[in-house]
Amino acid sequence: MFATVVAYIAFGCVMVAIAVTDVRTLQIANRSVLLLVGLWALWRIALGAEAAVGGFDFLLAVVEAAPLTNVSLAEGVLGAIILGGGLLVFTTIWEAFTKKAAMGGGDIKLLAAMGLFLGIAGGLAALAVACIVFAIVGMAKQKVPLTGKPYEVILSHSAAFAPALATGAWVSMAFLLAANL
Repeated sequence: MFATVVAYIAFGCVMVAIAVTDVRTLQIANRSVLLLVGLWALWRIALGAEAAVGGFDFLLAVVEAAPLTNVSLAEGVLGAIILGGGLLVFTTIWEAFTKKAAMGGGDIKLLAAMGLFLGIAGGLAALAVACIVFAIVGMAKQKVPLTGKPYEVILSHSAAFAPALATGAWVSMAFLLAANL
């Protein structure tokens, strides 16, 4: 259980650092996403070590659902594939129809890394929260007359999505932990 708490605190802190970097540069470094993947791998190994100390099977603990989150190894990997792959497909289709960039590859890789920690359901919840937060912030930042076409303004400007993803991740982590206490 200690490994899960430490892993989620580290995950949340790295998400905040990525969000700040994305706001400043509109880029998410590959090494930041790789850091999350490394943290996830260490977390899974630490779960096995915790179990081994308690007299349980190391490999079984690595694969089974983590304490406090109920996210298993398989669900984490599937979360990464489904969330990252789903966003990649959506972005590709969006860009084909609109001829404008939907989002950067860093956001897609970041969502895949989030899927490792949060699983499919937690990752989808985080993405939903992120979209709502991003839409609210985007509308608040716009200064478009009511007679104008606001969607043109939205499509013509780049914005950092990592802060919204980080917010969604924190909300999802809170619900995962609260539901399993």
